[in-house]
Amino acid sequence: MKSRFIIFAMPLLFLLSSCSLAEDITPPPGYQMPSPAPTLSLVFPATPPNLGSGAVIYAEECAPCHGESGLGDGPLAAKLEKKPANLAGLAQTVKPAAWYAIVTEGRMQNFMPPFSNKLSDQQRWEVVAYTLLLSVTSDEIAAGQSSYETSCAQCHGADGKQISDANLANQALMVNLSQKDLVDSIQKGVQPKMPATDLMDPDAYALAAYVRTFTFPAATMAPVPETTPTPEKTPEVVDSTPIEAVPTDVSAAAPQGAVFTGTVVNASGSPLPADLTVTLRGFDHDASGGSFIEASSQAGKISEGAFSFQGIETAPGRIYVAEVQYGEVPYQSAPIIVDNAQAVFAFEPLSVYETTTDFNLLKIEQVHYFFDAPANGKIPVSALYVITNQADRAILVESDGSSISFITVPAQAENIAYQDAGMGGAFIPTPSGFLIPPSDSQYGLVASFSLPYEKQLAYEQSFQLNVSKLSVIVPEGMQVKGEGFRAGQLSQMGQGGGNFQPYSATPVSQGVAFTLTGSPKPATPTVTGTDTTKNIILGVGVFGAVLILIGGLLFWRDRRQVEADDELEDEDAESGDEDTDDILDAILTLDDQFKAGNLPEEAYQERRAELKEKLKNRS
Repeated sequence: MKSRFIIFAMPLLFLLSSCSLAEDITPPPGYQMPSPAPTLSLVFPATPPNLGSGAVIYAEECAPCHGESGLGDGPLAAKLEKKPANLAGLAQTVKPAAWYAIVTEGRMQNFMPPFSNKLSDQQRWEVVAYTLLLSVTSDEIAAGQSSYETSCAQCHGADGKQISDANLANQALMVNLSQKDLVDSIQKGVQPKMPATDLMDPDAYALAAYVRTFTFPAATMAPVPETTPTPEKTPEVVDSTPIEAVPTDVSAAAPQGAVFTGTVVNASGSPLPADLTVTLRGFDHDASGGSFIEASSQAGKISEGAFSFQGIETAPGRIYVAEVQYGEVPYQSAPIIVDNAQAVFAFEPLSVYETTTDFNLLKIEQVHYFFDAPANGKIPVSALYVITNQADRAILVESDGSSISFITVPAQAENIAYQDAGMGGAFIPTPSGFLIPPSDSQYGLVASFSLPYEKQLAYEQSFQLNVSKLSVIVPEGMQVKGEGFRAGQLSQMGQGGGNFQPYSATPVSQGVAFTLTGSPKPATPTVTGTDTTKNIILGVGVFGAVLILIGGLLFWRDRRQVEADDELEDEDAESGDEDTDDILDAILTLDDQFKAGNLPEEAYQERRAELKEKLKNRS
């Protein structure tokens, strides 16, 4: 692929594109705030938790306050200023990882102590596992097993492990799913492979409870104890298979260094290959040069859709991404920013996709043309294509840098080049072109070229895909005439930038035709535009830069008109997202300024604490 073609950059390269502490810090296109990093020693059980051991721990450590059945009515409850939580009532909606965090860190405001020093990691997971099924009876487990064998086993397998992307015994997956999450999947289905069912809540929750047992050892899968025994005696499990109690020192010490975990999902529905690997890459930000330097790289295996890196030496401010090479395409996770020297971090689920060359799965939502001032018998043209891919496959686009399969240009076009407009969706480079993964965000692609012009131009262009909306922007003094075109209001672009006249046309199906006439007024910007304008988009130059500005304004204006009924609610939501990204960007910039010696430590710590508190309140 020619070097002038789309300049793709990994999202983290844009994280600190602006080194200003101003209130209006703008995050880079497509940047998503990473999930807050847990501060726990493990984010899923090292080995399947044993229900019998969990019952022993619950009887000794939890029942005095929470009660034998988890109703918050233990013998010590009356002596507490605040009544203990009703665990049985919360069990359906809580995620195991969330309860593990509470058991580990405690809730001192509710008079619950932390158990990180008293119980090992494995013991904490075991008491959490037992507590989650505290109110589930053996009859419910049996009913759930019957439903599973009837409706689920054919696809998921008798042990729940048959689908790698939905392995029901995968600890890393299941600790982040509540019983309510499982019930929602059972009742509503999971597109595109898993159909919805007609199970009502009681049956669906029974099925979810049975599914949860796939994460326990075979000896404790069923049945589950009917009630929690009192602290004075060792509990008995209603099962002829003996349960081996776990001693208090069963777990080995956590490895030194940070732990990074995550899951990989084939969002197209196909199983993941058994030999799929993942690479953990760490990057440090060079404050002096404004770039990122790769500081570490480590490969690992993906087992049943999950991966884990342990003992990773980190540094505050270092940025990590997980990368999976799937079908010769490098897929990258959202970045994680290290805040402490030693912690556990969980990547958001990383989706990979099957690829296809069928570009008919794409949609061109809008096309914006910008014509700049003609010179020497030529007129520069830039076209912004707003593209979406809401299919379940990634579209592989073959390109040599001067042509793209689903975009045509007029026959007289010269000096053709294409550029990523950086609208949110991130193209992925491939040896033969680029990939457009499915995304809720829009992709922006700019085609730039020049056409002959002598006071008049008959512009004709066919479309390989239907176009929902189209606009043409010309300098003041030039006119566009064509069927369905309507003139908008003059707009000025920047100080002293001159006026531009927009025209719009809808709908557009197989092509566009119009006539461009006239000459621009002298105030119109020329090819010698300012450096500031050029910096807006690399490789396109002034014409493409101005087009992005105008096209972006029109795009958002049209979108607001379509969503007028929900405008207030949407603006509130968008404002909240922007504020969160701004705060994160400000923290990163603050770190760089401190490392560069531009801030005293006291001021740095105070401001950082304020920003972290704001970020906490936004989450």
